[in-house]
Amino acid sequence: MAELKFIEYMEDISIKEEKSITQILDEKQLLKLLENKNLNNPQKAKHVLNHLRYRCFPRLMKSEKTFKKNISRLSLPKDVTIQHPPYFETPYYLLEILFKNGKELKEKIDFLSHLDELNSLEDPWEKEFS
Repeated sequence: MAELKFIEYMEDISIKEEKSITQILDEKQLLKLLENKNLNNPQKAKHVLNHLRYRCFPRLMKSEKTFKKNISRLSLPKDVTIQHPPYFETPYYLLEILFKNGKELKEKIDFLSHLDELNSLEDPWEKEFS
């Protein structure tokens, strides 16, 4: 899967920036990631894919970063997550609550229902680029 993404990103960047794949691979920023001695190979691969993904989808990546930052500011209970739709293609988000029993579920729902911070959740795609 990661190999296919790498190829897709490289092809997209090559077309978009009118560069050969060799030119992209020889860029200082990419070489710097690959030569980083503080990262193991899987970490390097992840960083390279993120770098290429950002080049392909800069607005999406900025929106994802803003969304994650906004979610991290919330005082969500343990085992409660909010996820955005892929590519922010719909206006709907996913709330996931992990719980052991009905009592724990009710406690988490009660906590969330009184969490005023949830009112500040906005669509980062619309806000950042409107």
